[in-house]
Amino acid sequence: MATLFRRAAMTAACASILSLAAAFPAQAQATGSSGTTTSTSRASGPVAGQEQSKYFNMRASQLIGKEVRNDRGEKLGKIEDLFVDAGAQRVPYAALSFDAGIASKDKLFAFPMTAFSLSRDRGELLLNVAQDRLRTAPGFPRDSWPDHGNASYFDEVNRFFGGGDRRQQAGASGMLRGSELIGRDVNDRKGGDAGEVQDFVVDIAQGRVSYVVLDFEKGWSLGGKLLPLPLSALSFPKERGGDLVLNIERERLDMARGFEQNAWPDLNSPAFDQQMRAYFLALERPPAGGGSSGSSGSSSGGTK
Repeated sequence: MATLFRRAAMTAACASILSLAAAFPAQAQATGSSGTTTSTSRASGPVAGQEQSKYFNMRASQLIGKEVRNDRGEKLGKIEDLFVDAGAQRVPYAALSFDAGIASKDKLFAFPMTAFSLSRDRGELLLNVAQDRLRTAPGFPRDSWPDHGNASYFDEVNRFFGGGDRRQQAGASGMLRGSELIGRDVNDRKGGDAGEVQDFVVDIAQGRVSYVVLDFEKGWSLGGKLLPLPLSALSFPKERGGDLVLNIERERLDMARGFEQNAWPDLNSPAFDQQMRAYFLALERPPAGGGSSGSSGSSSGGTK
């Protein structure tokens, strides 16, 4: 009798495990030379953001302006911009405009970055939220973005989406727009021109900045190549729109990790991710012979 009971229990446990495996199929990924992910997450929504592969990166310049659809393939609108919390190195929200019939063209809506997924076969950005809920989401006027010194709007967004992420709430008062980061001039510590931010890479599943990609001046010996660096390698001025400062000495940069502008690596390759993590950890260590750490925390800029 005891043996039969144990067998029955084991059969039930196996069935439970198999049902979970079916509910969360494996994620297939393929990334083009431009760095765009053409696969999908296992599911959509904030909870799915925790289940998705940890390699779920996309260039911010390709996210901004990208169409958003529901799981039936119907177009909802597009991403107008991203909110970046530079101090926390996060992208907690995307600013959406919705098509006529869903919301006014004069309003934009902040949605948690982790609410999105990518379609399995078409590489489309999905937002699986019922249309009646889209219509009631807290929005803001297109010509009056939430003031960076007042987090009340983001508090409202977090309440609407069920409490939100504490990391989102903590940094809501110091965010800038993603479009303000792309193309921003970067100086060295002495005030000389170092280059500019060519782009930055967003981990959609985690709602964070994976790294920024800098285009250096010719004198920095990269031969026109781009170099990924952690966002913490940049210091943000207090005044909105001011030049950023690279707080890592030129000698500590590994120029061999640069890549051509038209030959981006596979941003979702585990091997590339591990290489970047090891490189960034090395930059965080104090330079040989003592001295201060190569990078320090960023102070965030403002929003419109």
